[in-house]
Amino acid sequence: MTQQVEKSKEQAVVSLLKKVLSWNIHVLDPQEDKLTKVPIKFDSVADYVNTFEPLLLEECRAQILRSLEQEESKDSVPPIATRVRYLGDVDDFFVVGLSVSDESIVQYFHENDLLLLSVEHPQRIFGFDDEEEKQGAEAIDNTAEAQAEGVDKSSDKKKQREKAKDMLKNPQKYIHLIGSVEGGEAGGIRVKFYTKNKDKDERVRNMSKLLYYDRDWWILKMCNLSTLQREYTALHVTAGLPLLKSIAEGATGHKDEESINEISNPLRSAFSAMYNSSQLDALQLALSANKIALIQGPPGTGKTHVIIGIMSVLLHAKAKIAQDKLVVKTKSSPSPMSSADKLAAWCKAQPWMHGEECIRDDLSLVNPAYELFMEQKRRSIKLLPNEPEPVKVKNHKRILLCAPSNGAVDEIVLRIIKDGGGLLNGDGVRYKPSIVRVGPGAHKDVSEVTLDQLAKMKMNLSTGGANPAAAGFHHMTRALPLDMNGAKSAVLTECSIVATTLSFSGSALLTKVPYFDYVIIDEAAQAVETSTLIPLQHKAKGLVLVGDPKQLPATIISPVAVRYGYDQSLFERLMTNHSQVCMLRTQYRMHPTIRQFPSDHFYEGLLEDSASVRTDRNQPYHETPCFGPYVFYDVRPSHEAQSSSGSVFNSDE
Repeated sequence: MTQQVEKSKEQAVVSLLKKVLSWNIHVLDPQEDKLTKVPIKFDSVADYVNTFEPLLLEECRAQILRSLEQEESKDSVPPIATRVRYLGDVDDFFVVGLSVSDESIVQYFHENDLLLLSVEHPQRIFGFDDEEEKQGAEAIDNTAEAQAEGVDKSSDKKKQREKAKDMLKNPQKYIHLIGSVEGGEAGGIRVKFYTKNKDKDERVRNMSKLLYYDRDWWILKMCNLSTLQREYTALHVTAGLPLLKSIAEGATGHKDEESINEISNPLRSAFSAMYNSSQLDALQLALSANKIALIQGPPGTGKTHVIIGIMSVLLHAKAKIAQDKLVVKTKSSPSPMSSADKLAAWCKAQPWMHGEECIRDDLSLVNPAYELFMEQKRRSIKLLPNEPEPVKVKNHKRILLCAPSNGAVDEIVLRIIKDGGGLLNGDGVRYKPSIVRVGPGAHKDVSEVTLDQLAKMKMNLSTGGANPAAAGFHHMTRALPLDMNGAKSAVLTECSIVATTLSFSGSALLTKVPYFDYVIIDEAAQAVETSTLIPLQHKAKGLVLVGDPKQLPATIISPVAVRYGYDQSLFERLMTNHSQVCMLRTQYRMHPTIRQFPSDHFYEGLLEDSASVRTDRNQPYHETPCFGPYVFYDVRPSHEAQSSSGSVFNSDE
């Protein structure tokens, strides 16, 4: 039977949780019989989904096992003794409230954290052999007693505990369940388990019963499932989108004949003065009607500069009507007006010229509160990075800007907003667009355009701030002030550019945004293909991938998944399939001597030096052999050490 690959977001989340929460920690071995090598192109969208889903689950398995191996690290949350506070069925899942005696520990648990719930201490399950278990059992029991202080242990429930102990007398003594944290609450956390699977084994059946008894439990925080959950969801949600068909086929040349774009002559002239030839080729590729554009940016070639130019192009390009579709309509000339008709129209338009009263002269109709409010609003709007005239266009285009890391996102945002703005409008004039930085981890330098900051300003405008006259105007017009959620929705809807990480582009906050015309992904070669799919859920008609497969690859935990090609980015796969790629060739960073090696060994000798590099990078001391443009020093004997922060260093170096 053919598996349904297209699912709604809710269906995809439920499907993933059912699979992961059913796993047995003791038998988390790679299921290589279900894995398929990622090909250069796929036969169908169903083939695409069915290839990547098992690999994504394999990566999830590896992340869980690694978290168990690192359980003793200083940054991990130690196992915690707990009790069941309440439990109940919610849809297909079993929701359990677990008590945490130390309130400060609750903050370490976040939504979508995977945790292990077990009868025995996790060290007994994973950390000891038989001899070590005898030595460590007493210490573990003492820890349990200390952590469980304050937890109700009334003697009238001893019979229930004795009955629970009898259920543990089976070959699977170390029974457990994997749960997903739904959130924290006063005195504990709320966790979701899956115990209704048809093929559940004795372990699950026993745990389902034991949860009803008054007894002690251990919980251990493992990895967070948020990113993997968003990747899994995107894999299934995008299965029904036309863009995924092009991605699965490994093709970038599918053209939309109805949308041939062009930019204005002033903007084109401004670009010619600001960009070199290969950068202009990249802008032209993004402007073309191709669904997917690939732009390769070796080190120092102005990749961020090009991304800003691409945004200017996409926001201000206009559709060019093909000549064979141009229909010229002739207008019939209006009948001429008589002198009397002209005079009547003139008198009606300018009554004050003929001694008649005009309603505009009636000062009693002027509302001072309204005038004050509008004046304050005009002044406040200047503080927001809104597009000035003539930037506003009839069709509001929107771009979703993403990158794998917060640092990469903030670097582009900072370049956009600093020094009066980094984009060019249709007249080739520099301006600051309406942009919002969404998600946690934003750098302080871009705080002025974070979602929280812009939402607060939006709320202030909607309530008239502290101006009582403006507040009176709102009362008079029955306008309702925005709350924070409403203000955030308004900002997300109105901004031309929304910037966030690949993972956060799949958050619930952004899934409510109506649409995006284009998705631009920086450092695209550093993301696994399933991560690249996350922002595509917003049904964009165009995708621009900017990156360099010759630099850092995506980070994958599972060596098994790597063997099957899961670490390959979408950029690299499309590039391997001979899709059109525009490579930026002129570098502005390295001394020519340093540039020579990577150019010859990674870029087929195509990298060129800019005029500034050829002159500015030469220094007099380069003539001394030990102070040349680059020098290798062999420092030995020496050894590496690890600092308290975890960084590796060599003191001799």
